[in-house]
Amino acid sequence: MKKKFILIFVALIIFLLGIGSGFLTKDFFFPKEKVQDKTKVVNIYDIEPIIVPYTKIGNANVYLYNTGEVYINKQNEIINLKELWQNDKKVADSFQKIVEYLDLVKTLKDGGTEIYQTKKDNVAFSKQYTIIKCQTSDGNNDIYIGEYMDSTTAFKNGACGKNFFESKSFNRIYTITKIEELEANDTMYLLRLTIEDSNGKEVVLERSLNKETRNLLKEKQKYYFYFENKYGELIKEDIADIFEKCSLTGVVPYNA
Repeated sequence: MKKKFILIFVALIIFLLGIGSGFLTKDFFFPKEKVQDKTKVVNIYDIEPIIVPYTKIGNANVYLYNTGEVYINKQNEIINLKELWQNDKKVADSFQKIVEYLDLVKTLKDGGTEIYQTKKDNVAFSKQYTIIKCQTSDGNNDIYIGEYMDSTTAFKNGACGKNFFESKSFNRIYTITKIEELEANDTMYLLRLTIEDSNGKEVVLERSLNKETRNLLKEKQKYYFYFENKYGELIKEDIADIFEKCSLTGVVPYNA
């Protein structure tokens, strides 16, 4: 009886060790697969921006871009920019009050738009900001202040009235309003074309075309104009800017 009890006890121990060994083998040496977080990490700069009017300086609008109230420590007094600029009539006067706390990052060739960032050792502003001071040839003098603002993205979203895009290949529908033949021979024509968009804005350009292509062009007719933006430049949705920055690769009748 005692021997039988010992055998049962030993068998029980072996059984328990087997379970334990299996447990260790499965969960220790081959641990359960960790559940991966499938949540996509979203870059704050890729989110649709929140742009709200903040104040006005003369005829210039000041906007907050993905940020709340902007505070500045001016001579040991914490005030917001609206208070600092409330009596200013010119953007130049307003900027003169804060320019010492900013680094000029870039000046654009659009009339003089400037992009600033608060200094890295900034002690005046409550946060780090990017500031776009518009000065376009169209007369836009607005200001954009953003805690999370990529200037290129801001321009695509309409900052400074730009509404830029950077498509590599695209087409637009324009009307050829006037065709002048400057020179011609049996095979080639030198033409001066007046081309108009839907808003009535025009460009005038000269092109040498073969006879077949020349015969396709008619005055007062719409055409698809195909462009190649070879260098991926930011382009304003403007007929003059498009023809200036992009290569015209083809013209096809609108109803073809």
